[in-house]
Amino acid sequence: MKAKRITLVGLLIITLGIIAFIGCSNDSPTSPVNQSINQGIPGDQINWIQWKPEVANKIKAILDGPRTLAKVGYQEKMIYKKEGGTVGGDATFGCKVTVPPYAFREKNRTIIVRVATSEEANAGVDFLPNQTFSKNVKITVSFEYLNINANADLTELNIYWLDDDTGLWVLVPNPEIDLENGAISVYIDHFTRYQWGL
Repeated sequence: MKAKRITLVGLLIITLGIIAFIGCSNDSPTSPVNQSINQGIPGDQINWIQWKPEVANKIKAILDGPRTLAKVGYQEKMIYKKEGGTVGGDATFGCKVTVPPYAFREKNRTIIVRVATSEEANAGVDFLPNQTFSKNVKITVSFEYLNINANADLTELNIYWLDDDTGLWVLVPNPEIDLENGAISVYIDHFTRYQWGL
């Protein structure tokens, strides 16, 4: 009986040693490199994609003009819990969000898609209001409105979200690149600003 206990204790120690060894590996999901990507990186370390010049000019004119009159670059829609729905599309330069049924508790929510740009014409979109969902929602952006070099490797295109608390940009994992339809999509559980980079 004593020998069995010693063997079990030995196996437990070996198992814990293996777990500790794997946990310290550089390829581990908890390695410092992967943690920094998950926790965010400064915006100046990302090669941002810009809007095409004509799109950037339209967006800047909208942002500088009276907000209530903006019919381009902005779409607002009531989404019902039982049905879900899509907001955005052509009016928001190919930016849209698709909310599945039962993604939130309330009977309905107003969802807003508003395109955004920086002084450098970086392509971005605000999904509003800032909120969290109980199921992932799908955000999609069309390549048609982005100023992407013809030689760029579109499989390297990524979407980042802005962490308002830290001011850092967090990579959204597993983007779906649809080369046939010229779009990139990701699944997210909350709204904030999203931008595209290589």
